[in-house]
Amino acid sequence: MPSPLQNDRPSPVPTLPTDGPAARLAGRLYWLVTLGGWLGVAAIASSPWWMSAEWLLQLAAFQWRLAAEHTPGVLAADSLWGARGAMLLPGLAGLWGVYRLRQLLAHYREGELFDLHAARLLRSVGLGFTAMSVLQVLSPTLAVLALTAHNPPGHRIVSVGVNFESYTLLIVGVLIVLLANVMLEATRIAQENQEFV
Repeated sequence: MPSPLQNDRPSPVPTLPTDGPAARLAGRLYWLVTLGGWLGVAAIASSPWWMSAEWLLQLAAFQWRLAAEHTPGVLAADSLWGARGAMLLPGLAGLWGVYRLRQLLAHYREGELFDLHAARLLRSVGLGFTAMSVLQVLSPTLAVLALTAHNPPGHRIVSVGVNFESYTLLIVGVLIVLLANVMLEATRIAQENQEFV
């Protein structure tokens, strides 16, 4: 016979079977996201080799429309490393988002979709995408400032541009954060209701 005190305990958060289609899909995506994350780490770790001074100057000329007279022929070390650091900022934010997405998929793989931890992880993913979109706008600005830092007064450039990719990523990130906040509130309400049962 069940104890009367058992009714005072909150019932567990509902889970999905770990052999169900959602959990299986989460398991496959987990490995895909893990592979993408390691490729991103490798790209960032190898950036001093592929992100050369010539590459940065060509990027500044063709993508950021920075005229040749505004860029020095030979970059100072601090300008080079400053531009490299600025260019890596969106990638670092994206890697953090991928890391949190990997944790979320691992959580889903265990069948745990509707708890506070899953909602918090989903919010972190959204925040990572949002930060990445903002840094995609700021990164070229900071890189151009670094490239022209040693120019004489009047030849230092500030360049700001917004592209459709960054805008779309911002919208997606904000929508994920909004959805996660709705899930957090719904989970809290469900847990409070379970405590009264």
